[in-house]
Amino acid sequence: MAVVGALGAAAWALLVFALGLDASKEADGAVASAIKLTAVIGLACFVAAIVAARSAALTLSVVILALGALTIATSVALLAANAPGADVVDADDLPARQADRPRPIVLDEIRGSYRGTTIGDRRSEARRRHGPSQRPAGSDDSGPVGSDEDGTPGSWNPPGSAAVSPPDLDYRGRSYLVEQRPRDPRVYGIIVTDRRAQTSRGVGIGDTLAFALQRYTQLRCDVVGPLTEYVRPPFAACHARIAARRYLAFGKNPIRSITLMTVPFDEAG
Repeated sequence: MAVVGALGAAAWALLVFALGLDASKEADGAVASAIKLTAVIGLACFVAAIVAARSAALTLSVVILALGALTIATSVALLAANAPGADVVDADDLPARQADRPRPIVLDEIRGSYRGTTIGDRRSEARRRHGPSQRPAGSDDSGPVGSDEDGTPGSWNPPGSAAVSPPDLDYRGRSYLVEQRPRDPRVYGIIVTDRRAQTSRGVGIGDTLAFALQRYTQLRCDVVGPLTEYVRPPFAACHARIAARRYLAFGKNPIRSITLMTVPFDEAG
């Protein structure tokens, strides 16, 4: 009986090790390290259970089973605490507040213009006005240069279907999104992260999403990234159709990015 109990404890401990190792892949940083530690404990329990089986120590088997249960519970708790969305700031978590911008740069969300370039302009025109893209060739990053962690509200399908097309024009604090067409595509969207940027209704970088909701009551807010490994950590964002072929979005809370496009955003996830 003692041998059967010890072998059962060994199987349980091996399960603890496997679950802990697998769970650590879904976590980050210190949490991942803590979960890996529980996996190591599980492995140690497995070795101890084999020893218990050889010596027919039933008491040791029971202790191993109890320790295994504790380590699994710890892994689950740590993973839950690190789950996407656990620490996301919701759109209503911060009071309506407008940041101080003495000399704002206006993104006209109806005309679709920012710093001299308007949605519908040809890429070549925007490039002549702003210079070559500041994004290094071959870079996997996207969006305004230096603001890659500021996040845009979800994903979308760019106009056009060309397999090879000129890249977007990325500069510090702003990006001009261009259609997926092979020859001189047009600008279809603008992303801004410059701290001086604000819309024509006064909502800008550094303001809270609650303030944006006051100025744009049609905004719908959700969390970007909880169902994908590519957005970490997830963040709150609000977006809406504000006019024909005009989709406006604010990313993070306080706001770190403003996106204006002619195409709608996909559902968050």
